[in-house]
Amino acid sequence: MTVYELFQKVDINLLADTLKVQHKHNFKNKKKTVKILKIFYADINSKERIPLEEEDKDFLVVCKPILDDLGKDFKNAKDVKETKLEMYLAVDGIYRKELIEKKDALNMTYEEVLNAEGLVMPTSYGIDFVERGKILNYEVSKASLEWYGLYTVAAEIFWEMTFYGLIEEQVAEKREDLMERVKEVDEYFKEEKEEKEEKEEIEKNENEPSKTLSEKLEEASKKSEDEEDKEELEEKKKNKKKKFKKVKFKMSKKEHKRILETMRAVGEINQKHTVDLYKRILELDCD
Repeated sequence: MTVYELFQKVDINLLADTLKVQHKHNFKNKKKTVKILKIFYADINSKERIPLEEEDKDFLVVCKPILDDLGKDFKNAKDVKETKLEMYLAVDGIYRKELIEKKDALNMTYEEVLNAEGLVMPTSYGIDFVERGKILNYEVSKASLEWYGLYTVAAEIFWEMTFYGLIEEQVAEKREDLMERVKEVDEYFKEEKEEKEEKEEIEKNENEPSKTLSEKLEEASKKSEDEEDKEELEEKKKNKKKKFKKVKFKMSKKEHKRILETMRAVGEINQKHTVDLYKRILELDCD
C-alpha cells in the first residue's frame, strides 16, 4: 500500500479523531481538524505523483516507537525503566535492501552496536522535506500497519508531511530557509578553520629566519592593497560570530558519567523496540 492509497482508504472524520488523541496539543477541536485535513487532501490530490526511480521503489515508510527521558532526571541508569519513559511515534524511511544486508546486526547487543566500526544498523531517512508527489508513491511498511493500524500510521505520516507546512509550497519555503541556514553554518566553520590555519602559519613564520628588507617591503605592500577588503571581511566575521556564539557548559565528571549511563540505558530500550520492528519488517515487507 502506498502513502497515497493509505490516505484514500481512511475516513477524514476518523482520522481527525486519531489526531486528537495522538497529537492532542495541536488538534484539540475536531471541526477545525477536519477543515485542516480537507486542505491537506486537496493539496495531495492536486499533485502529480512522481514515478519512483528503481532505487526508491525499495524505500519503505516506517512508523516506529521512540522512548524519551525528556523531563526526567534519573539518579542513575538502574532507575531507567520503560514504564517511566515517554513514548511517541516517529515516521522515517529505510531501504529494504540495506535492512537485509544488515540483518545480522539485529542480533547484536546495544554495546556491540555502539562500539562497532561504522554504521551497522540500517540508515533512517526523514521524509518531511521530500517532494509530496514522490512521498505519495512510497510504500508503507506492512509491519508498521500491523503494529499500529491504518489510522495511527496515517495520522503520523500526516504529521510528518505537514510538520513544516500544510501545503507543499509552505514546506518548500521552509526547505529553502533551512538550506540557507546550513550554508551559513558551513561558512562559519570554514572561516574558523581558515583563521586557525592562518594563525598557525603566522606562528610558523615567526619561528623562521628573519626575512630580507626587500621581502618585508613587498609583503607590506601586498597587505596594504588588501587592507580595505580585509576590514570588510572581519566585520562580516564578527557579525556571524554573534549569530553562532559558542555556549560552554561546566559539568563534573560524575555528572557527565551519570548522564551518559542514563542515555545509554534509554538507547538500549529504544534499540530493542526498533530491532523487534525491523525483524517483523523482514518477515512481512522483505519476502
